Amino acid sequence: VGVGPTFAIRWLIPRLAAFQAAQPGTDVRITTGGEAVPFGDDWTCSVTLGTGNWPGLQAEPLFTARLTPVCTPALAAKLKTPADLRDQTLLRVRVAHAVDDWPRWLDAAGESGITPVGPEVGYYDQSLQAAVDGVGVAMGITPYVDDDLAAGRLVAPFNTSIPKKLRWFLVYREARADEPAFIAFRKWIKEAAETAG
Repeated sequence: VGVGPTFAIRWLIPRLAAFQAAQPGTDVRITTGGEAVPFGDDWTCSVTLGTGNWPGLQAEPLFTARLTPVCTPALAAKLKTPADLRDQTLLRVRVAHAVDDWPRWLDAAGESGITPVGPEVGYYDQSLQAAVDGVGVAMGITPYVDDDLAAGRLVAPFNTSIPKKLRWFLVYREARADEPAFIAFRKWIKEAAETAG
């Protein structure tokens, strides 16, 4: 299964025991490849953030990605309105599909005049960990942030949540669609995605 590092760390690996319990004996190899999840001859499938258009491949939607700022409960207590973000460290992610996350959310919140200033990191996971550690406010993206919100490590201080222009897809070659391991993984991940929202 080819996935990005943050998807592996924040969503897939925490749920892997559930897959193994549901499909004992099915061997899973997780490969991470950053922005360019590998589409080599040896991969069975991938969970990829995108538009769903990968020529020559099948793509089935799994998750809708939503964006909302997240921070520690202590920092959230200081944030009454989105305008309060002007004086905060806003953690940024430099992957191509993330550069407009803050500007789009700030525009939707009526604060397009705020310029995000703060550390820039390579992956959402790094940004979210920095937020957990109290460095600043991260742009939370579902499903990456779901477990931190549920555990109370992070909170969403505002009610504004916007859809990301991309969503997660299960991507595979039609030639692999009848393989038992793929059938088992496909069934499990689609059920897990429905539960995740």
